[in-house]
Amino acid sequence: MFRLGFDAKRAFHNRTGLGNYARTFLQNLAHFYPENEYHLFSPALKSHANRQHSDNPLFTTPFHFHPIQSPLASWKRSFQMRGPLLSNRIQVYHGLSNEIPLDLKRLQGRVRSVLTVHDLIFLDLPSTYSWIDCRVYRYKTKRSLALADRVVAISEATRRQLLQHFPEDEHKIQVILQPCSPEYYANSPKSSPHPLADQAYWLWVGTVEQRKNLETVLHALRLTPADERLPLVVIGNTSHPYAQQCVQLAASLGVKVHWNPHRHPDLGKPADEKANLIAWYRHAQGLVYPSHLEGFGLPVAEALLSRCPVITTRNSSMAEICGPHGLLVDSTQPEELQAAMASLRNDSAMGEALRNEGQSRALSLLDPRRITGQWMNLYRELIGG
Repeated sequence: MFRLGFDAKRAFHNRTGLGNYARTFLQNLAHFYPENEYHLFSPALKSHANRQHSDNPLFTTPFHFHPIQSPLASWKRSFQMRGPLLSNRIQVYHGLSNEIPLDLKRLQGRVRSVLTVHDLIFLDLPSTYSWIDCRVYRYKTKRSLALADRVVAISEATRRQLLQHFPEDEHKIQVILQPCSPEYYANSPKSSPHPLADQAYWLWVGTVEQRKNLETVLHALRLTPADERLPLVVIGNTSHPYAQQCVQLAASLGVKVHWNPHRHPDLGKPADEKANLIAWYRHAQGLVYPSHLEGFGLPVAEALLSRCPVITTRNSSMAEICGPHGLLVDSTQPEELQAAMASLRNDSAMGEALRNEGQSRALSLLDPRRITGQWMNLYRELIGG
């Protein structure tokens, strides 16, 4: 039995990409390797409702929740974890989101450490972050990379980013891909009926921010002849100022958009939320996701597993996940995107092939048992067991 510790802040406090990664990762560990103890360290929750919710598996065996109390919970999480790790006899501490506590330096040899790096977008597209965030993220990432015994990138694209910016750490970097939530792997996944009453539509999923490039999709739709133009369904948080710009742009272009403001619509139980999203994927003409830069691109993986054809960006982590079973475009060229959309809509045989072959590739590439086994092998190597 291993005693493994995790920076679980995102698992409890984040509903988007990093939170999805942490929750799926931890639940897979518990499912495939229930004999271990998994200690979750996170700033204390403002409400205890999540702790008591019967559908939250992170408060059941084999998990042990360790709230980091205020004041200065964020400071303690980043700089003062030595005591909690020693008192709980943690063998390996895993930073799930680009960061490990900087006082781990004092525990070298007593607590081994692993760092997951999702992306370095704050270095490659600094304009999408505030100046202070870029400085803080660079400092924490550089120090964490130096302290970690092993570094895991969630895609080959992220590994290349790491080698470009921090070549001195090449010897400790490897790639372990990111799986999706278990619902996406079911032989006959539960999904609700066609969400638009059998109307054809394009789909876009994610936080509506500039980097994810929704505006190019809107311009591509505007280039499509009106009698061939399908509506676009956008599922994502629309609170970002860029989202409001896109709302105005769609109106000015005369493009029909169904705005769904939540990444996972609030239908009650988490399983129902995922079933609803799977339905959007399964019935779409295709996912259109020309993001400029991603560490992984979870919507692309979810779409492939849901038998949804994908149009996304070449020379990216998303292309890595699609392989030859997606349509790849230049993220800056709406004309190229429009042509790909027209090809997919007009060639039903190609669409069916992309659905079948894309799902088959994703099921093999992102198999959760195999991926979780890679992580357990890494922990064993570090512990020496």
